[in-house]
Amino acid sequence: ADGALALVLLFDQFPRNLYRNSAHAFATDPLARAVARLAVETGKDRATAPELRCFFYMPFMHSEDLADQDRSVALFEAYDAETGKEVWRFKTIPEPGEPGNETWNGDSWKHGGAPVWLTGSYDSELNLTYWGIGNPSPDFNGDARAGDNLYSDSIVALDPDTGKLKWWYQNTPHDTHDWDSLEMPVLVDAPWKGKARKLLLQANRNGFYYILDRTNGESLLTVPFGPVNWTSGVDKQGRPIPEPAKEPSPDGVLIAPDEGGLTNYRSPSFDPKTGLFILSAHPAYSIYFNKPADGSYGWAGADYGLWGKGVLEAIDYQTGKIRWTHELGPGGSGAGVLTTDSGITFTGDAPGNFLVLDTATGKTLWHAGSGARIGSSPITYELDGRQYLLTSSGSVLFAFALPETPVAPKRPKAQSKPTSNQH
Repeated sequence: ADGALALVLLFDQFPRNLYRNSAHAFATDPLARAVARLAVETGKDRATAPELRCFFYMPFMHSEDLADQDRSVALFEAYDAETGKEVWRFKTIPEPGEPGNETWNGDSWKHGGAPVWLTGSYDSELNLTYWGIGNPSPDFNGDARAGDNLYSDSIVALDPDTGKLKWWYQNTPHDTHDWDSLEMPVLVDAPWKGKARKLLLQANRNGFYYILDRTNGESLLTVPFGPVNWTSGVDKQGRPIPEPAKEPSPDGVLIAPDEGGLTNYRSPSFDPKTGLFILSAHPAYSIYFNKPADGSYGWAGADYGLWGKGVLEAIDYQTGKIRWTHELGPGGSGAGVLTTDSGITFTGDAPGNFLVLDTATGKTLWHAGSGARIGSSPITYELDGRQYLLTSSGSVLFAFALPETPVAPKRPKAQSKPTSNQH
């Protein structure tokens, strides 16, 4: 709503259940269109361009057989919010004759998956949207789809007006461990080796932290941020090199991280004052199996977790080194991270405590039990001049507010100076 374009991102949490007919119905639904219209009207007061366009961006899975969710190909479609008409579409897997289709053998691209199920990011200056793409299908069995399998496990930059692909970067070539690249792309304008750059930061499910130049997709840094044993190194493009001995097998292979990844859907946060990229990590080890009896489509194997825990990590954005950690408990936390300009970090731990930490050090400032697991990201907003923090636990929303009148910090009473008694 900054003038040129209002983006309304509406999608199902699990797009594999959202198909062509339901996507069209949703895009033309009166309530959905009313929400989009509200977004346009809200932005008009601040608009500087003569025209304001509003699109729905709909990621969903498409299959000829709606009951066959595992033989699907993912699409993006943009709809005009006023008319419900399709404006453009982008296929996450290239078709024959399109660049990238050669990374799939035979007709494996027809059921290659690569879904999108988390929100992307938008740069209004570059007029680009950035989206993480999901893992290829079948899971745990790469023999049925030889090649790098573009654009699965990739970050793609799209022109929001046309849907044209501007650049792409693949985090995990030929993924056989279910490590999609849906983790939130964080856009940062900051120095890189003494030069101002437009950066894209991502902590990936595969265990690596990436820095890209978001103007062109150039790789600037790729380093692990926890236990990783499935790669033999990083190539010149900053892509991890898969270790053949760590492919899932019928006898099982010990692999880190587990199928859930070293991080996942939990939103990270970047603090510009400290230069810290803070995320909820899940160091873990698991036994991966390839199960030929399960077939060559969909879920063609399994992983069985051996150990894992939750850790909040503060990463120096320029080096990838971890400045501090805060234990979140066995099994990991489902909470995202929020940092504020005042140097405070909000998140949650595995037992269900709301946590308030010092951003610079990770020290606990306050905590409170919520009574259930936290599986969302906190947000903050201002209403009638008062700041609120909103988060959730289980099926309950919790709202916290700053005092209506600023409270001065309590200061210790000054002690009177001791006097000497002269005799």
